[in-house]
Amino acid sequence: MEKFAVIDTETNWNDEVMSIGAVIAEIDTFNACELKYYILNPEYLIGGMYSHTLKMDWNLKCNTLECSRKQAIQDLLLCLQKNEVTKIFTFNASFDYRHLPELNSFIWYDIMRLAAYRQYNNKIKEEDCYTTGRLRRNYGVESIKKLLTGLDGEQHNALCDALDELNCIMKPLGHKINEYIPYCPCKTSTVKNKPDRVSKQLNLTVQDFDVVYTVLQPKINDLSAAIRILTKNKNNSIILERTPALNNITYVKVTEFINNEVRLYWKFNNEQKGISYNCRKKISLNELWQFIFDFRNNKMPNISNIEIY
Repeated sequence: MEKFAVIDTETNWNDEVMSIGAVIAEIDTFNACELKYYILNPEYLIGGMYSHTLKMDWNLKCNTLECSRKQAIQDLLLCLQKNEVTKIFTFNASFDYRHLPELNSFIWYDIMRLAAYRQYNNKIKEEDCYTTGRLRRNYGVESIKKLLTGLDGEQHNALCDALDELNCIMKPLGHKINEYIPYCPCKTSTVKNKPDRVSKQLNLTVQDFDVVYTVLQPKINDLSAAIRILTKNKNNSIILERTPALNNITYVKVTEFINNEVRLYWKFNNEQKGISYNCRKKISLNELWQFIFDFRNNKMPNISNIEIY
């Protein structure tokens, strides 16, 4: 039977991983079949906010392995390979992905991408959300766990939290594994030579993209939002447009397909503040695919060193 892993980490005062909890579960049933827990030495000796939960007494069939980070990763990789795991799930994937670069070759999924959105979590009320469907606040593990199960508290122990993410979030949500959205890391965005301005990025919902881009009309507040995604036009460019009422970004244009590089343009308009400026960035084709992939997954695309002109 195919399996996946749910992983959680706790860090010390130096932002270093001091413990790793992993739950191997069956894809069809979401039942846990193997548990792994590591306390990393010397990292845990530095101490952290949740050091008091590192060595807990629990009624779990799991031995605690206190070892170096290298030994822990080697043992965890053997476990993942033995169970033929290719998918890793975690809550707020950007945190654990960044802290466990040794596992970056696996396909990562962010549980929060479904759990914190009204479209996927029927316990969320519409008035608590942004127009994208995401909760405005209280979308951490503890809050989502209580919302779905009525249970209070988060142990802040890597293994216990990984089990909670499986049993108290993924199971109650009721979504199949293939409904989860792969996590794709992006670089943090900065605005070049404009320290007083924050770079503005798109937050579009696109359900489909392939060689041919799809024309969508998603509903936001029961109004049809015009998002047009056109393939190559006469100028050999891709244009993505949306109404200014929905987002201050009025259009995005990808053009100049030369030597595997493209130039990305977009216009920012804020009538209330009287601000209007253009942004541009030269990116590789891989970065372009990442940018469009973020549209599809309702993420805020991040492109570094944006030029405002």
